[in-house]
Amino acid sequence: MLDSKKRKKNKKIRVKKWHDKVVRSKIKGYYVLIGDYNKYYEMMDSFNLIETKNKIKNKLYEIIFKGTKKKKNYDKI
Repeated sequence: MLDSKKRKKNKKIRVKKWHDKVVRSKIKGYYVLIGDYNKYYEMMDSFNLIETKNKIKNKLYEIIFKGTKKKKNYDKI
């Protein structure tokens, strides 16, 4: 029983890390696309821009991962 709880917890952590990696790459890709590398590195290193960075990250999480967990309805088969 304990092992299954531990596995579920580890799976959630892995999924969260993967989501973070995807969002970071999207943010980096955006700044590379517009050609503003300094803004990307400034945002990643600065404590002053944490609020702005978190707003961007939360919006990207909502856009990218909102519809990924859909329940399959097997009753209609």
